Amino acid sequence: MPPHKPVSICRFPLFADLPEADIVTILQYSKSLLFEPGELGCKEGDPPDGLYLVLSGALRYFVTVDDIKRKTIGEVNPGDYVGEFSLLDGQPRSTSLEAILP
Repeated sequence: MPPHKPVSICRFPLFADLPEADIVTILQYSKSLLFEPGELGCKEGDPPDGLYLVLSGALRYFVTVDDIKRKTIGEVNPGDYVGEFSLLDGQPRSTSLEAILP
């Protein structure tokens, strides 16, 4: 799989039509996280803590079955985001998120 190029936050459809001043405000409240392959960004059942925007690399999201097996639900790549459901409904994370590419 070829390496992914970083994606600007403005290229996310969620933010595409926002004025620059709003983008600047969002970035002031944001932080960049770097995950190594195999590292978990969040775990199923964690309290909601934000929206994850994938700027580069790739992540997979999965659920744990029978307390040991990981069932992959899907992948997220640059330009994708995850975590919006937890922000909207306030419920714990429904899946875990694992880095598969840096």
